[in-house]
Amino acid sequence: MNQRFAILALSATLTLGLYAAARGQSGAITAPATATATVDFNRVLRECKQQASLLADNSTKSQELNKENTARTQEIQRLQAEMDPLQPGGSAWQDKARLVRQKQLELEVWGKLAQQDNQLTRARQLAKLYTAINNATAAVAAEQGYDLVVMAEPLPDLLSVNVQRLEAVMQTRKVIYTGANTDITGAVLQRVDTDYAGR
Repeated sequence: MNQRFAILALSATLTLGLYAAARGQSGAITAPATATATVDFNRVLRECKQQASLLADNSTKSQELNKENTARTQEIQRLQAEMDPLQPGGSAWQDKARLVRQKQLELEVWGKLAQQDNQLTRARQLAKLYTAINNATAAVAAEQGYDLVVMAEPLPDLLSVNVQRLEAVMQTRKVIYTGANTDITGAVLQRVDTDYAGR
């Protein structure tokens, strides 16, 4: 009787143990898999139509500024040439010299203001473009079911760079490997261009 009871108790214990183990395995909390994609940000920036348009606008603006700079410089040269036949130190010569200095100062101030304006304009353009690329990346990632998008970092030819560049690459490169199927650069580039065309 005691032997029979012991066998029943042992069976019950083993059954409860197996049940608890099975329940523990099925009830274990596992972290959800994270779907990750990559984007070659520099390629999108380089090839998108918005960047091409901005570069064309900036080129036109630069040509206009160069034209004005040339005109102002030529005016100063003309005034200086008009001083040559005048008596140095005479009132007419001094008036012309004063006008030359004024024009030179105006040219210097104008040049600095134009440079600052160019830098501010380019910063605003880049900020808008960066935001557009980020928004397009988020939209594509949501459509394709990606939870995380990292920036692709093309590896330079390590045998042709100097040691300082090599050390910089080793210290700053965050992504070591990405599979070919995770690259959504083409879709992001297309989305950026579509959004820009429909603005």
